[in-house]
Amino acid sequence: MIVCIDSMVIVWGIKKSPSPGQESMIAKAEYFFQWADEHQYEIIIPTVVIAEVLAPEPPDIREQYLQILDESFLIRNFDVRAALKYAEILHNRFEEVKAIAKEENVTRQRMKIDHTIIATALVNDAKCIYSYDRPLKKFAAGIIDVKEFPTAPAKPNLLF
Repeated sequence: MIVCIDSMVIVWGIKKSPSPGQESMIAKAEYFFQWADEHQYEIIIPTVVIAEVLAPEPPDIREQYLQILDESFLIRNFDVRAALKYAEILHNRFEEVKAIAKEENVTRQRMKIDHTIIATALVNDAKCIYSYDRPLKKFAAGIIDVKEFPTAPAKPNLLF
């Protein structure tokens, strides 16, 4: 099965640089990658996500991360097929999308990025997107599932 991830999954699971209060997401993201490997899932990363993740890094670090991402994941472009899917998704939904953006206090630019991720996932046969991004989940509703990480099994409580 093919699944898609957003930028925070990479920030937590690869870069290991969570925002304050998100430290627990590192272990959750690490478990997600292990779980995906065990289930033989292929993980795609849209190029717009790569851009978001690499933008704050200096050039030498960008190259290191890009190499890791390229070796471990399927990087997929926002190409003509994705552009057509983007247009299809937004066609006749502008008022709904504007309402979601206003409700979530999302900029027009962020709305476009989220729809670029959705379109790229769809044309590359992703069954879902793994993300904790609430606006992305709302934009994708009825189009593609947006899921949170599977829960790691509880560790047995060994008392001696």
